[in-house]
Amino acid sequence: VMGKPSGRMGRRHQGPLKDEDELQLGDFYFVTKKCDGKEYRAAARLIAIKNLKDKTISKIPPPDKKKRCERDQSQEDSKSTTSGTSQSEQNDEKDAEEVKENEQCDQPFSDRVPKLYYVHYHNTDRRLDEWMTRDRFKEHVPDPLLLPAEGESVEIKVTTEGSLENPTVAKMKKVDDKKTLRPATRSQKKIHKEFHHLQTNYAEMDATSRLLEKEHEHRTLVKNVEKVMMNGFVMSSWYFSPYPFPNATDVTLYICDFCLVYTDNMKGMSFHKKVCVEKAPPGDEIYRDTWQGTHIALFEVHGKHNKTYCQSLCLLSKLFLDHKTLYFDVDTFIFYILCEVRDDGVRIMGHFSKEMQSENNLACIMILPPYQNKGYGKLLIQLSYELSRREGWIGTPEKPLSDLGKVTYRSYWLNRIIDYYASEPEVTERFLATELSQRVQLATDDIISTMENYGLEKHLRATSTGFKSPSHIFMNPTILQVFLSKRSSRKKLLLKKQNLKWKPKDTRGDPIRDFMDTAVRRR
Repeated sequence: VMGKPSGRMGRRHQGPLKDEDELQLGDFYFVTKKCDGKEYRAAARLIAIKNLKDKTISKIPPPDKKKRCERDQSQEDSKSTTSGTSQSEQNDEKDAEEVKENEQCDQPFSDRVPKLYYVHYHNTDRRLDEWMTRDRFKEHVPDPLLLPAEGESVEIKVTTEGSLENPTVAKMKKVDDKKTLRPATRSQKKIHKEFHHLQTNYAEMDATSRLLEKEHEHRTLVKNVEKVMMNGFVMSSWYFSPYPFPNATDVTLYICDFCLVYTDNMKGMSFHKKVCVEKAPPGDEIYRDTWQGTHIALFEVHGKHNKTYCQSLCLLSKLFLDHKTLYFDVDTFIFYILCEVRDDGVRIMGHFSKEMQSENNLACIMILPPYQNKGYGKLLIQLSYELSRREGWIGTPEKPLSDLGKVTYRSYWLNRIIDYYASEPEVTERFLATELSQRVQLATDDIISTMENYGLEKHLRATSTGFKSPSHIFMNPTILQVFLSKRSSRKKLLLKKQNLKWKPKDTRGDPIRDFMDTAVRRR
């Protein structure tokens, strides 16, 4: 199944773009993209156009625009009997007049009015979307049918060095690549899709989910915050977040390091810092430790008692999480804030939240970009499982996971399984998935998906009774030995349970014994 082009695309001329060619919203183009100091050609879709003269932004139309306009018109007619065109129709007429005026002018419109163009690189995460100038557009995609649909599996091959390579993308590169390619295995394709977090194909969704996904995508098409100033860092935002800055796309957001008050005015933030008395998150400190010279602390904050702080935290998280939907209804959630302890106060590095009385031990997790790749994400995951273990139940995160969250969880689940086999060498290769779940304190589905993803298991076709038993798992000893031999001996950031000053208010059973505690006592 191939991706469908827009109505105009099929008859576009081929070849390089000319200066007088006007770019069309929704069309696909080959653009230049810089990565690791090299320049590549990549396929991208034009999402929005910004007029730098009057700061107006034109976006691709929303899904089912005609039905939406008819519904808006009927609602307007029910409120007032005054005849007239709707606001959307007036805007359309204004755009049509502007286009007509530009067509009558001999001078190219792109030369008369400076513009910026917002693009989405095909089959990549939306955090890579960016504004670019007209000179980076090289040519129309000659046939969009050659592009796989968003989220659709592409032909992935493996180089002689063992890395995954997409031949379609490789042809766009302006480099002399003579690597020998061989077809990738099914497991390697699955790992590639997991780690690159390809968007789910609309064809795989039901009608309601498809419409909701398209509406969400259109509402969050263009980032409204460009940069975030916080904790002495300047961070580039990844996604749209519903901060109250209407029609803005290049906001520099200033956030208080302690109370998370935000503003788009530097002078306003300077004044706030002079009067702000907060030096730590609200709530109770439940953990403190030192890791590689950094003093870290964890705070438990209830959304019901600290609504403003938690709402600001959710808005901040949305800048780095694509599908987070919780912004203001925080009463039923508990937030666990990971902080760096400094002499002048306690600053947030990340957090995770969980819903009370839920079957999930984690709703969303976020580590700010300056603090990523330091083990803090796995520390928060360890905390979420330790809390549910003390409450007497085996937790699992809320699905679906974000791309970075999925990578972190996969790594954590794999390490738990490998650590268990390293501490229990007499364990048989055949076992029940539910039995392993109780021993490593992971949900059965998470164990099975992790083992399938890394090729660690094989389902038995039949039991001794002759019936198929998907609950029985046979460990692949060869792959297991590979992971055991590569088991890292370097120091890792581990949760020190003796430092966790937390007791559950409600329990679902007796606390579950951790196999790691038993292994430590043996040593």
